[in-house]
Amino acid sequence: MKNSNRKAFTLIELLVVIGIISVLIGLLLPAVQKVREAAYRLKCANNLRQLGIGLLNRETFAGDLPPAYVGNKWNWRHELLPFIEQEKVFKKINHDKPWYEGENLSVVAMAKIGEFECPSVSVPPNVRFLFPEGASAPTVLERSLPPADYEVVCGIEPNQYKLVMNPDNTNKEDLLKKKRGAMIASVPTKIDQFLDGISQTILVSESVGRPDSYGPSRNVTRYAKDATVQGHTTASCWADTTGPYVLDLGLPTDTKDGQPLTPSDNLGKGPGMVGKGIGGTTNKNQPYSVHTGGFQAIFADGSTRFFRTSMEWNQALPLFTIQGGEPLLGEF
Repeated sequence: MKNSNRKAFTLIELLVVIGIISVLIGLLLPAVQKVREAAYRLKCANNLRQLGIGLLNRETFAGDLPPAYVGNKWNWRHELLPFIEQEKVFKKINHDKPWYEGENLSVVAMAKIGEFECPSVSVPPNVRFLFPEGASAPTVLERSLPPADYEVVCGIEPNQYKLVMNPDNTNKEDLLKKKRGAMIASVPTKIDQFLDGISQTILVSESVGRPDSYGPSRNVTRYAKDATVQGHTTASCWADTTGPYVLDLGLPTDTKDGQPLTPSDNLGKGPGMVGKGIGGTTNKNQPYSVHTGGFQAIFADGSTRFFRTSMEWNQALPLFTIQGGEPLLGEF
């Protein structure tokens, strides 16, 4: 009498099971990726929140916000270190020398600080050789310099601000005041200078991936592993004084068909902030994110908000200034 108990699958049954499992994995993978990105975006928002709280705590302690950068020595993140539980790193730095001189460079290279990095940026920068201004020979690093994916905007390029916002008073001095950001070079900023209101002024926004160049559709131009970075490269690491920038929309500011441009020539196109930046081209001097749908920023009141790609330039620019007095248009 034959034993009817089966001890194994037939080949056909095994193939059917494998096929079903493959289909289920194919269906679940996009959902898993969406969940992962949602978690990364939440972590990114928390990083910004920590930076904002640190800056506000520093303002309470010192009476002002730090300069965006001071010469070639240090930038705002240096002053922020004690207020984001990085006092050990702060104490190791020789504050009388630029960030890239002597032991300072080794301290910076060793200090990978999570609050400065967006988890959605999957490919870290690859800067291992540094040749700063004044150095006689390249410095070979044992590891890549740790990046910074969040940055302050010192202001807005005056001609482009004038073009987009079309202020009534075009006096040069008044224009410079209007386009001023929350933190600028060399000079600290007091909270009472935020005439536009702390809830309507950005302190720090995403500007990911530097010094590698990100372009439309997240195209990346990377530094080669053995390339020498000469001079001060845009945001080669979190300590680099070239990190803070003046927002440049990349708009033409002279003429169109022989006639002066007007705001209407540039508005109505949307900022294209995801994978493009406000000007739609680069992460060099613009907010830039690899999140789906927009980028995040921390405001001077401590709130973190998300900017959508549908937002127009004339809606976004007032939020990068502290005393422009511009009317806010719409929601973001």
